[in-house]
Amino acid sequence: METQLLQPDNMIIEKLQTGTALYLIAKGECVVDFRHGNLHTQTTSQLWRKAQKMCGSTDKSDTNVRQKQKVLRQGQLFGEISLIYNCLATASVIALKYCTIGKLNDKDFKEIVLQHP
Repeated sequence: METQLLQPDNMIIEKLQTGTALYLIAKGECVVDFRHGNLHTQTTSQLWRKAQKMCGSTDKSDTNVRQKQKVLRQGQLFGEISLIYNCLATASVIALKYCTIGKLNDKDFKEIVLQHP
């Protein structure tokens, strides 16, 4: 597993691109966006306001937003869907804050799965 240090706004996964790794968040926060379009055109402050609204609001009108974005934190992983199902990325993922993540490439992932089915 390779360690990567990311700055806010760093694109980690772009929706509809070939998945090449599984990622584990060691420190920091990332936002997953399931919507169509380019997430990278938004600034961190725009993403952060949306994330705060998603996490802090109990308003039922926010249900649609919650289904389209999710904040991931320490200990959570992402990128596994593309590796397991051999498909394109189902969402974009961008660093919301400074992050330390572990990156397990697809070759090593497949080797582990074969050894431990």
